[in-house]
Amino acid sequence: MLNRSVFKGLLVVLGLAVLPAGCDKGKDKADASGDEGDAKKKDDKSAKPASSSPGAGSTSSAVAAPTGASPAAPAPAAPSASSSAPAYAHLPADCQFAMTIDLKKTLGHPSLTSVHPIVEQILATPDAKDPDAKKFLTLLKDTGINAKSFHAAALCVKNVGGGKEDVVFVVSGDIKPDSVVQALEKVEGTKKKAQEVDGRMVMSDEKLTVGQYADGSIGFANKLDVWRAASATGDHATTTYKLDTSKELSFNLAEGLIREQMSKGRKAPDELKNIKSARGFIDLTAMKAETRLAMPTADDANKTNALLILMKSQFEKQATTNEFGQQDALKSATSRIDGTDIVIEVAIPQKSLEQGVKALTAELEKAKKSL
Repeated sequence: MLNRSVFKGLLVVLGLAVLPAGCDKGKDKADASGDEGDAKKKDDKSAKPASSSPGAGSTSSAVAAPTGASPAAPAPAAPSASSSAPAYAHLPADCQFAMTIDLKKTLGHPSLTSVHPIVEQILATPDAKDPDAKKFLTLLKDTGINAKSFHAAALCVKNVGGGKEDVVFVVSGDIKPDSVVQALEKVEGTKKKAQEVDGRMVMSDEKLTVGQYADGSIGFANKLDVWRAASATGDHATTTYKLDTSKELSFNLAEGLIREQMSKGRKAPDELKNIKSARGFIDLTAMKAETRLAMPTADDANKTNALLILMKSQFEKQATTNEFGQQDALKSATSRIDGTDIVIEVAIPQKSLEQGVKALTAELEKAKKSL
């Protein structure tokens, strides 16, 4: 079996870029949504006027912008990976959840400046005592990979919610072609040997497959056939999933997935079950996040938007702490109707970034001491 710690270490390097872009409370909101059905029914009359005010095609805000709070100043633009980065081209056409991450742009964000020296110290450890850490550092040395080597990443998840998701994660950047598998063979010794698949060398077992594609991108998948499916390249990122790859992070939830998930467990309001699909992005340069919910009709969009307004009000009352900037984020939230879509915008609080970087720094310091 492949040594999982080696891959975990590699993903920790990638995680340096992902963490700031994930400082939100979306999961908390999703968990609470099932409880809003009864509240919606009780307050339906008061919610209806809000749903009728923004008509189809309207660009007026349905939720008032916050007052008394100054928005955080946008960070200077950081170098960006190409919007047609090799990793993005490996997204298959049948992902239920698709995501692209501009690692180069995220790593260049000013909020991460203080973290870089710690990562460099970890990667420069001359003789790690922990055997798994030693293997990981040897892998990096042999491949020439460091935290700045990764420029872009793409994630595809299939069979979401079934307990047997198929996942492929692809990274591209300044990576020497045909170097990773050979380095893995070296650190694994005689435990595992590479095999040739469609002209490419891969290491694979029953739980993990890793290998480099022809363009040098590294693919990680839970199954060999899932890895193989991502070997083909195309433009699904922008055509099929309509991802805004100019942003630090962009995502798409496929049609039908939200309704399927909403139908499980607690009863969700029909207004939420009517959401066809969702896509959006996190823009750290502008310090904002946007989600676009596709609805069947403009009338459905208005009704669901009215419920979201009600839910926002209730979430604000339930938010008892602002430790991670959650209260600031809720106050900043606005929504508007665009044709049959609902567009939700939220300002990313500076406090969220600060807390995220603080947590990451603590974990990296802990990792450094354990080497």
